[in-house]
Amino acid sequence: MRVPPARVLAQAGTQGVIGATTHRSNLSAPRTTRRARVLTQERHFASIFLSSTEMANGAKKNETVLGTVTEALPDTLFRVRLDSGVEILAYLAGKMRLHRIRVLIGDRVFIEIDPYGGKGRIVKRL
Repeated sequence: MRVPPARVLAQAGTQGVIGATTHRSNLSAPRTTRRARVLTQERHFASIFLSSTEMANGAKKNETVLGTVTEALPDTLFRVRLDSGVEILAYLAGKMRLHRIRVLIGDRVFIEIDPYGGKGRIVKRL
């Protein structure tokens, strides 16, 4: 049961003093935030509609295709021609940057294609 603040002040005997209110909610365990409740609900609904392997791997795996690097651009960007003949812009994945794996013109690479049609991500050099 929630007690109105004016009534709490009267009970405390310090009417008019700022910060003297003691709500029941302050005395009990901390309440969960709205964001935490929403995340819990999302996980629950995802578990209903997705299989266990999809839950373990994330909602959706990106499509991985093979390609050949045709041009090296600044900031670890590359122009890559896919096996299907399409030429796309791709960037180097974080792990490849971290381990300083060099990609040169003519190298065969695995690319994860962005499902929304943006840049691809080079994830492996063959």
